[in-house]
Amino acid sequence: MKTNQTFDVIISGAGASGLSLGFHLKALNISYIILEKNQIVGSSWATMPKHLKLITYWHSNKLLEKHSSYYDSNSILSATEYQAYLERFQNEEKIEVLFGQKVLTVEKSDNLFLIKTQDQSFQSKVYINAQGYYSFPFIPDYKISGDHPRLIHFNQFTSALDYQNCQKILIVGKRLSAGQIISEFYNANSNVEIFLSCRGPVTFSAPQFFLSILMRYLTVFEFVLSLFIKKKSTFEIPLNKEVHPIFKTNVEICTDIDSINGNTITFVDGKLVRGIDLVIFTTGYKRYDEIQSDFESSQYKDFFYLGLSAQRTFKSRFLRGIREDAPILAQLIRGRLDSKNNSQ
Repeated sequence: MKTNQTFDVIISGAGASGLSLGFHLKALNISYIILEKNQIVGSSWATMPKHLKLITYWHSNKLLEKHSSYYDSNSILSATEYQAYLERFQNEEKIEVLFGQKVLTVEKSDNLFLIKTQDQSFQSKVYINAQGYYSFPFIPDYKISGDHPRLIHFNQFTSALDYQNCQKILIVGKRLSAGQIISEFYNANSNVEIFLSCRGPVTFSAPQFFLSILMRYLTVFEFVLSLFIKKKSTFEIPLNKEVHPIFKTNVEICTDIDSINGNTITFVDGKLVRGIDLVIFTTGYKRYDEIQSDFESSQYKDFFYLGLSAQRTFKSRFLRGIREDAPILAQLIRGRLDSKNNSQ
């Protein structure tokens, strides 16, 4: 094991957050390394459903202004295209990443963090969790017993083709992710029987005209919105149900789940569905309440987060929020390191 390689900053996660922060730390001549558990940058983008596209335009999702020319301003990228963009970002800016290094433990002693992976250890004055919003999936606490079907979250789903042996699938959720998975099965010409469990009206997508206007002027809209809501409030674009051909064939909408017993699902209205092979939760992601200020952990000084929901602003978990937050956090770290050096 390689031991105690020392940097000013250790970053966990080579997605949009980690790469953006690495770029700004490098510009400030701060020594850093990004530890990435997988073998590519932006690995969460690589495992998203193959037909998934961002709903916002390129001008909202670029991480640096100098990247504006990479795509047309109003282009809508697929998840695959965005992962390729992150690879280009890392290569062109020479962002330092160690691949295949999953952080197992983080401890603090004598004002230094000791970070251990499966085969290496590191020391740093500052530690950043940049694993992002998608690393904290939320699954409701249902009553589950017996030899239940496979349970996965949306962040584990890549393609309907991976589940060709399934005959009955239950999707839990009512918003965009649920609609995307249903579309995946429809596009794969799957004959699977789909049940959709949700607590309220299905709200998959908005009329295309409304979305095109909203996305084109999103920056202006969010500025106006920021004048009226608290900085740490969350905001979701309201979406209305769009009739999809698959609903005419093999999707049955159910109420919320009461319990899962073996492969039988009981819903709160008493309905039973037997023979479920797979349950896919599209139930969103957890808010991380350990943050005491815009970025810093309430438990450990010099331990920061980037890219989570409702941090500095309501945009913080979005790509456009990461673009704004990364240079601010880099400057905060610069000041923190200068203070440490002056006190020695």
